[in-house]
Amino acid sequence: MGMRAAVLRTLVVALLAGCAQNSPAAHEAVVPPSIAAPLSYRPISASEACPKADAVHLPADVGSVTAAYLCVQQFRTVVGDGEWEFAVVQGVTSGLDALLRAYGMPDAKPTDEACDAIGYAPRVVFLHGSRTVAVRAPTDGCGKPTAAAARAFAALGTVDVSATKVRRVTSQLSVTSGCPDQYKDMLAIEEGLGGPQQVSSAPRPVAPGAELCVYTVTHDAQGARLGQLSAARGLTPAQVVEVNQALTSVAVDATCTRHQHTRFAVLGSMQGGFDTLVAVDGCAVQQDGGWWRAPDRLRALVAA
Repeated sequence: MGMRAAVLRTLVVALLAGCAQNSPAAHEAVVPPSIAAPLSYRPISASEACPKADAVHLPADVGSVTAAYLCVQQFRTVVGDGEWEFAVVQGVTSGLDALLRAYGMPDAKPTDEACDAIGYAPRVVFLHGSRTVAVRAPTDGCGKPTAAAARAFAALGTVDVSATKVRRVTSQLSVTSGCPDQYKDMLAIEEGLGGPQQVSSAPRPVAPGAELCVYTVTHDAQGARLGQLSAARGLTPAQVVEVNQALTSVAVDATCTRHQHTRFAVLGSMQGGFDTLVAVDGCAVQQDGGWWRAPDRLRALVAA
């Protein structure tokens, strides 16, 4: 009986060893590379930190890592200069060991089950050392970064190495006033579409606390008329009263064109929306209820 038990134990050990050798994870997972400690960073450009390259699964021969970078786009407010898009280079300061262990796991085989029809950020990290390589997170059966990889990426500690302005996305005038930087020339657009329908004999009064946004007419890439913010201010209670008094003097006039102006003003509340448009150097005032010929007094009140 003792010899038989020993043989059985030998067979069990052999079977278990065979299972371990056939496990995909056992022979496909990549051993994390060695990491220089501590990682140190010098000023570096985005093109050097994150050179153009296809992101790959963590290769087994990546070698030692002396630096790791993320290159991201961020929107930041610049005091006195509005909001800008920045190209930011970040150096990884902590969590890289855990990330490389997670990134060393193999991709799952594509699933036959239904997947969400959306794209996923590959969570790319640029490793510098023996060579520079862009590594991505391993994916599940739907091509989504694995939960372990996503957690490791989110847990990375970073320090900004450089931040370069790319483009201004919001002007300081828009930030301080609340007026959009661009506004479609709805006077001309509505004229071209034959609207709005004349359902009111007179426009509604402007609400207290109204904002005044003035736009200069330009054209978008398709050639459509587009207003670019050129001036803005809040209206005082007394100015609102003056504007509303001028609105009572408008008149329905089919001969008033709505496309020959070079500037227009938009009045309204940020809470209630912008709904009164006035051609500063034209003739029209317009609301959803219709359009009218504006008196000179109204144009003068919204000219600046």
